[in-house]
Amino acid sequence: MQKQRRPSKKSLRSLDYLNVFLADVRDGVGPYLSIYLKASENWNPVQIGMAMSVSTIATVIAQTPAGALVDRLRQKRMLIVLAAVFVSIGCIAIGLFTSLPVVIGSQIMIGIAAAIFPPAITAITLGLVGHERLDRRVGRNETFNHAGNLLAAVLAGLAGYFIARKAIFFLVAAMAVGSIISVRMIREREIDHELARGDGEEGEEEDKEKHQQRYEGILQLLSDRKILFFTIAVVLFHFANAAMLPLVGQDIGAG
Repeated sequence: MQKQRRPSKKSLRSLDYLNVFLADVRDGVGPYLSIYLKASENWNPVQIGMAMSVSTIATVIAQTPAGALVDRLRQKRMLIVLAAVFVSIGCIAIGLFTSLPVVIGSQIMIGIAAAIFPPAITAITLGLVGHERLDRRVGRNETFNHAGNLLAAVLAGLAGYFIARKAIFFLVAAMAVGSIISVRMIREREIDHELARGDGEEGEEEDKEKHQQRYEGILQLLSDRKILFFTIAVVLFHFANAAMLPLVGQDIGAG
């Protein structure tokens, strides 16, 4: 019989807050950057395309190492703190200096950070609540994440209208600081780091041994046809869909 985990209300509430603050932090300034560079800085489409692409490329390259790092290290909260610092520095740099090298460098930092947030949040969630409650907790995470998206959109609109267009970059940096405070409020001792890697429930040594035996290399992973076809489907979806919102934003900004 599996042992049901009982994390404190403080840790669970902090996880809620973390998902709210990370709603826009995970993607940096997102599609707004292309609008800003087009409408306010008069960048040409080639420069904007480079600035938008490097972040995505950095995320793709960093995803596998980031996932392995999250699995290996017990300092998962610190990884989120470092990633949030990267996003904060990148957004402030873009807000202050809109030269091509600064924007490219900042976008690379934001892209690397974006690869860290999803596996780290998932691992912390699993380590807190266990397998039995994971599906319900992930749904709650997404609920607060979308609430954060709505909150960030409203605040960004107000900041851009009443303060300045570039105030949105500093808003994202401020939300990154909020995410740092939130993740630090999650109690480290309540996270089962073996469980966070996908092992069996706490106290089930035999189940853990079975999971340890199932760890496989990348070649064995790719030999699974279901995973391979799923990966191809995800890649095709992003090729077809991911560029549309920035392009629409540029078109609106040009008008």
